[in-house]
Amino acid sequence: MRVFDWAHLKNNQRLLAVMLNCTFSTSAGSLQSLMASDGITGVPIGTSHTSNVPTGSPSFQADLRTKGIAAGYITGSETYTDAVTLYRQKLAAATGLVDIVSIGLLNNLSDLLQSAADGISSLTGLQLVAAKVNHLWVMGGLYSKGAEHNFNATSVGIAASSYVVSNWPTPITYLGYEVGATVLTGSTVSGLQPGDYLAQAMSDYGTFNRSSWDPMCGMVAIIGDPQKAGYMPVYGSNSVSAVDGSNIFTPDASGRDRYLVKGKPDSYYAGWINTKILKSNW
Repeated sequence: MRVFDWAHLKNNQRLLAVMLNCTFSTSAGSLQSLMASDGITGVPIGTSHTSNVPTGSPSFQADLRTKGIAAGYITGSETYTDAVTLYRQKLAAATGLVDIVSIGLLNNLSDLLQSAADGISSLTGLQLVAAKVNHLWVMGGLYSKGAEHNFNATSVGIAASSYVVSNWPTPITYLGYEVGATVLTGSTVSGLQPGDYLAQAMSDYGTFNRSSWDPMCGMVAIIGDPQKAGYMPVYGSNSVSAVDGSNIFTPDASGRDRYLVKGKPDSYYAGWINTKILKSNW
């Protein structure tokens, strides 16, 4: 999220909304607190449309929510919009094409595709996506074949990933598990807690060196061109089993979609991310 905050504030890109695909009781408040501490207010947060809430609540989320209340970033009594409703609102209102970046389960996107025409738009979800989305960037899968958490973690995730990969009407770029596993980032904010909310969250989580699947997906989406971001794209088509969530990518030079292969050493990607998450560089 810090990488997206940088892009919104410092890289002339507009963050329309943030959707939570797995919403604990503290998720939205902690996210809003982090964004506000980075200087972002007014960007709405959507909560998971599908029932997809594990028991308990992560301590790092609870801590950030508490800090946000104490600092006046949130009151603690905020209400948040359903993710599918918020997707439909933002897509219907968009005057240009929108990119979507998915760094978790695909349940909200699956439900968006299957949403009916309503008072927000006379278009179905599938029609809205086809009309208003430029590109979908997905952290998920293992390439060229295998199984990965965002596609197979839960029965909800399996069904959603299979449906989205089969039915999404615009080009998709996939960044797989193998790409981010060995790229460790976060060290540049070590010791900056409690004032830096990202540092506080990482401290609460227990590490300042975390595998970088999600920020790497954010990085390539922000740059917008895989080759400029240091990747070699493999074109073709992906499929995800509705039984176990495993995926198989079939290469085809004329294919619509692509997965990414690293073209540079891990230090290249780690350096880009570590620079962007340190607010003193902004």
